[in-house]
Amino acid sequence: MCDDDRIGNPWGPRTPYDRGTPWPVRTDLHLAPGLTEADVERWVPSASVLHSNGDAMDIAVRHGRIVGVRGRATDPADQAARP
Repeated sequence: MCDDDRIGNPWGPRTPYDRGTPWPVRTDLHLAPGLTEADVERWVPSASVLHSNGDAMDIAVRHGRIVGVRGRATDPADQAARP
């Protein structure tokens, strides 16, 4: 779970990589305070419409409510965004 300031630093900590090396896979996860992945009843596939390539994400649901989101590193749209 990520404890970053999502307003002041929406992208979280940098994931450095060296020139000529593969782009590292980083799948961010953010859940409501006090919840863990074990508390999530189901993950619903979705995408962000804020970007032209529709970044993939999964929405965490518990008791019929949205309680978080996570990235999906295996989605073709996310793969295409990597250099």
